[in-house]
Amino acid sequence: MVAAQRYIADINGLISTKSPHFRIVVRVMSIWKMYKKADQKEIKSLELIFIDAQGGKIQATIPKSFMDSFIKYFAEGCLWQIACFDHALNIVGGYRCSKHEYKIVFEPNTIVDTVDDVVDLDIPNHVFEFTPFSEISNFIANFDFCFDVIGHVIGVSEAIIDGDKKRISVELEDERADRLKITLWNRNADAISAMMADHPVMSVVLIVQYVKCEKWNSRASVTTNMYNGRIFLNDMSMPAISEYKMRLEDIEDKDASVQQISILSNIFGYNTYEDFVKDASMLTLSEIKELEEPCYVVTFAKITGLVKEFDWCYLGCRDCNKKVTEIGKDTDTRLVGLPKSNQRGKGKKVTSEINGEGIKKFLCSKHGLVSAVTQKFKIHAIVVDGSGSGIVTLWDRQVYNLINKNASELLEEEPGVYYPNKLEELKGKKCLFKLDISQFNIRNRDSEMSVARVTTDAAIIKQYLQAVAEDLEIDAETSIEFGLSMTQTDDSTAKTAVSCIGDVNIQNADIGTPLEDTADSPPPKKSKSTQDLESVKSHQNKCVRKI
Repeated sequence: MVAAQRYIADINGLISTKSPHFRIVVRVMSIWKMYKKADQKEIKSLELIFIDAQGGKIQATIPKSFMDSFIKYFAEGCLWQIACFDHALNIVGGYRCSKHEYKIVFEPNTIVDTVDDVVDLDIPNHVFEFTPFSEISNFIANFDFCFDVIGHVIGVSEAIIDGDKKRISVELEDERADRLKITLWNRNADAISAMMADHPVMSVVLIVQYVKCEKWNSRASVTTNMYNGRIFLNDMSMPAISEYKMRLEDIEDKDASVQQISILSNIFGYNTYEDFVKDASMLTLSEIKELEEPCYVVTFAKITGLVKEFDWCYLGCRDCNKKVTEIGKDTDTRLVGLPKSNQRGKGKKVTSEINGEGIKKFLCSKHGLVSAVTQKFKIHAIVVDGSGSGIVTLWDRQVYNLINKNASELLEEEPGVYYPNKLEELKGKKCLFKLDISQFNIRNRDSEMSVARVTTDAAIIKQYLQAVAEDLEIDAETSIEFGLSMTQTDDSTAKTAVSCIGDVNIQNADIGTPLEDTADSPPPKKSKSTQDLESVKSHQNKCVRKI
């Protein structure tokens, strides 16, 4: 009996795939070794992604017990006929790289044969299923599967090396101007580093295959799969990249992305815990109010509300955070603070200029006359920890990193709205703040504190809490528990924080939903962990923990 030509789509659970007459012709698109979760050095299986002439894609598993019998056959790009295999539901494990309902499971007697006698060999090397950035950021996509994404690079962080692991964060923008941050590991991180070294301002289209997504702190945390994640950089031989570049060229202001990659190459600002806490003290919010000298402070707190009586954005210079002033007729540079180096003669008046393209001129106190301006965030937020509360000022890039939207986008998406609903996403976020405590803050104990840096990175926060644990001589697990409990204060504490800011009354500030009151519950029996927590709280107003 001659074997009939079958396709991946025919693996549907209705017929047996163990027969030698059920044969599929496939190309190996990806191959990697899966390791046991408990022991990252012990191989669990060999995993493959097969594609066929219809564009079908399916994951295959070869158990370790007989993996050596098959591994010699497989390399990326090779064509094979496969027969006598089993199939199972594609529901197990955290690295599902195919959305097919089933996966192929090899058996000891599975046949792997050449394809010399097969006519239909029109099988692509790659089949991508691109997921829009907006579906990932808004949690519409199914995070049970790995995704493929495509976009142009607008930001690259410095490399972080931890033992034999290396990671780099990149920010991509797609055709819809949506943005996505992705963490790349090891060989993929090396490829990005090499690209930035050779072409730091080059326009780069990037495909990232098999990204994993998780929900962390109300945001999508996106990273390449440690085992098989791969990237494709500016490979014009790939239709997906060449077609994307052609579409991108049709978009107005296409050169902006080329310029931005160098400007934003360090947008993430911090790379490690050590960098974040450098030259700063670890203090609680109540301890900050006892400071006698200006300094940098690192503190862990929860955003519980927003002070909505202040504007949430302003018109600023594109290249810095300075507020700009539009040039009017006979504007005197001496009155608006134009730097002397930029003045056109002492005391000379600058007349409003509109060139042939209709570009207005603005005055920036740092860059002088500018035409490139944009809306920038300035958010006044209420923060609370286990010792008290306070008000902090979050700036443009910090807010963008927390909500994944810029101020101009919010103005377009919610026109005429006094305070955009999107900003409500800030409430409830547990963040590590690096605060710039000024002389004004020292003189005015309840004044707003300017945020120098902010992160929701789980690894950095964990290291901070472990450092607190070491300083107070408690175990790290208790410190992490304390880190969570210190944000669970009641609503009255937040109200106190916004009773006044200087001489400005903030009676109508939105302080968020009160937490459940458990005062009527009987006191639980104290465990060692509970006793350690009490030890932390008894020390928090006595210790100034220097890094």
